[in-house]
Amino acid sequence: MARENQTFRLELEQINARFGGKSLLTVTDVSRYTGRSREWVRKRYGISGKKGMTAVELAQAISAR
Repeated sequence: MARENQTFRLELEQINARFGGKSLLTVTDVSRYTGRSREWVRKRYGISGKKGMTAVELAQAISAR
């Protein structure tokens, strides 16, 4: 069984606090949270169109760095 990264839960808590528990985040949400451009976010996290990404996916991606 894979272990979660040490910072995963802290990152998820911060994301949930920032977005009020919103589970699906848009490219704009992720861009504002990370401080990166929308284009960078699309390339880095593979978000396309209106698909978005979940708060859990974002926390996993950030904590995996």
